[in-house]
Amino acid sequence: MRDGYYFLSSHELPSRPIPQRSPELTISKEPGTIRIAAFGASSVYGTPFRPDAAFPHMLLRLLRAQWPNATFEAFNFGSPGRTYYFSLQTVRDCLPLRPDYLIVLGGGNELHPAGMAFAAQRRANPLWRLTDPEGWLARRSRACAIALELGRSGRDAGENAARVDGAEQAELAGAVASAVEDFAWITDRLLAIAQECEAQVVYLTHLRNLRDFPPEPGADELPALAADEAERLAAQTDRSAAESYQLARHYDRGGDVAQARRLYEEASNETVWKVRTHGRIQEFIRGMPARYPSVMLVDVEDALEKDSPGGILGDEAMIDHCHPTLHSQFRIAQELAEALRPGLEKRLGPPTDAMPAFEDIVGQLVPDPKALMDEGNEWSGYENLTCFRWKRARSYFEKRLESGYSLLSALGLGAACMELHDAAGAEAVAHLIRQHSTIPEIEALVHGKAGFAKIFFEKYL
Repeated sequence: MRDGYYFLSSHELPSRPIPQRSPELTISKEPGTIRIAAFGASSVYGTPFRPDAAFPHMLLRLLRAQWPNATFEAFNFGSPGRTYYFSLQTVRDCLPLRPDYLIVLGGGNELHPAGMAFAAQRRANPLWRLTDPEGWLARRSRACAIALELGRSGRDAGENAARVDGAEQAELAGAVASAVEDFAWITDRLLAIAQECEAQVVYLTHLRNLRDFPPEPGADELPALAADEAERLAAQTDRSAAESYQLARHYDRGGDVAQARRLYEEASNETVWKVRTHGRIQEFIRGMPARYPSVMLVDVEDALEKDSPGGILGDEAMIDHCHPTLHSQFRIAQELAEALRPGLEKRLGPPTDAMPAFEDIVGQLVPDPKALMDEGNEWSGYENLTCFRWKRARSYFEKRLESGYSLLSALGLGAACMELHDAAGAEAVAHLIRQHSTIPEIEALVHGKAGFAKIFFEKYL
């Protein structure tokens, strides 16, 4: 059994780090081997967990349990922050591996300015005319043009909502049609490449935390609407994203889940802060089997929504705005295993009844599941802290510290307590830190990756 992960061609990266490559990754393919390659951004890579614990590797173990005498190999080509265009180039690079299945999760970063700018900047590549002879994204994509302009002015709307004024918000919102057109153009070319290796292409829908992740900082802390306020807001045609979100929560609390979901998605589609996949791209993906008969669609968002309260994804399934929990990664693998089963059964014969549980799969993936969860909780706390979700960040840091001391998590917890005006909690965390860490150790971390805790450090330590 081989697992390959985080395989990147250095010419595809804006900076040129040494590509990380699993030592087992080889081009040669033994007869009878079934290869699965997954492409996308951070949700495919496995963020915030290790890439060898992401759904491609969970899927591998589910399939091996069902067909123990067959040989399966899985390769994770996910790369955090990358766009769909990046996946197009990576699919081309992986053709020598001769995959049997290409699993694609694309479109999550298409309206992130930095991502669009990266796609457009490929025109600097000497082989640009060979990879994109029409120069489509550089010459015709309005979405990329807007992103490049923001980049030249030193602004990145996807990273900091406070740095985007109303005009820029409107410009980026107006780029949606262009982004969808880009998505269709890239899909046509990706499928043409896939035909060269006769691989079955499988598209996944995106997971979006619509219920619990606000469209802008603080929108989840707005007061509940009274009935008359909700009625007036519902009649408005120029609602802000925060107002749509506030109205969605009103209907959600009242049990009108269908109306709530519509408004949650409306709020998500109207913001460029912590961008989730736009509803129009999600609709395009759902319509792929009709447009491209050879494509298999696995609607993982629909499947996980059925597991969620009221049929709307929230924090129970998601870490932040777009990254699934480890258990949700497992559910994606389960849905894929079920979708691939008919084709594999024709090729390999009937499967066994074995269906490993989540805990069994995680135990197979990594030697220390506890360390895996600790890393995930710490990263999740940090991510929610940068999203100004103080309560959510605090809960993740508390989970991490329950399993043992970590200076980074303790600093994060102290920063969250301070933002929540919990002076007693912040002081208790400061006491914990003083017991376990020296001032030089604390200063080194605060001046490094724990910069978010600088004010907490200065006030309490």
